[in-house]
Amino acid sequence: ENMLRSGHRIDVDDETIIGRAILLGEPQIKTGTDPSIWAGERPIPSEVALPLQTSGQVRGAVHITHQWPNVFQREDVDVLALLADQVASSLENSRLLKQGQSNLAEIEALNRRLTQRAWEEYLGDQTALRHTLDPSDAWPETHENLGESGRITARTYTDADGRSVLAAPLILRGELIGALAAARPPDSYWTTDEIALMESVANRLVMIAESVRLVDESSRRAAREQRVNEISTELLQRAADVDGVLQTALNELSRTLGSDQLSLRIGPPPVEDEFQISDGQQGE
Repeated sequence: ENMLRSGHRIDVDDETIIGRAILLGEPQIKTGTDPSIWAGERPIPSEVALPLQTSGQVRGAVHITHQWPNVFQREDVDVLALLADQVASSLENSRLLKQGQSNLAEIEALNRRLTQRAWEEYLGDQTALRHTLDPSDAWPETHENLGESGRITARTYTDADGRSVLAAPLILRGELIGALAAARPPDSYWTTDEIALMESVANRLVMIAESVRLVDESSRRAAREQRVNEISTELLQRAADVDGVLQTALNELSRTLGSDQLSLRIGPPPVEDEFQISDGQQGE
């Protein structure tokens, strides 16, 4: 512990048995003294260093000392080597566990970013999908800590109008995508069963909403693919040469995109003119 606190270091070279054990990957025994190892400490009569190896790589070494000379024999080293292998295996398992946890955290963070981006793209120009049964269209004030735990946990609180609110966050893959809330007149309360019901509905609603989004996204992707195939078929049927292909492609894209300013070029950029289609110009 004193060595750890003082930041004690030993060079990995052949000057010490620890360095040799790491360099050679083999147990090293010394029965004499080696004052150079422990600066400022008394000489050590007996010591042994055993490499910690995993997957063919030396990760460190176990260093054992004794106050009497000629203590460590070859059979002792064999037993200690088995213990060193167990220590090395435990250290490697710990390293792999930490690496796995780090990888899992990175994957979860990536999933959250992808989920957030997917819903932002799905909503498009809409800032939110909102539905309420309140005739006054008065939405309960959302609690600032709603969903901070990353889990769908319902909360009860009082909003700015004094109403008793029961709200549950809509969380998908750790990302907050919305909220489900109910309000009652002031001085009302919510039962434990009602809170549990709100959480169950929120969990089910998140899964259904994500499934619908995926189906909708697949349908839109299929529609795009179908339109691309239609344009390709139209090009093959109507175009007699490359110039005709370009003109037909512009006409079809203009109709599909609802834009009368499209440009298409094959080859180097033109010096002055640009092959452009405008409404009514037929690509000329």
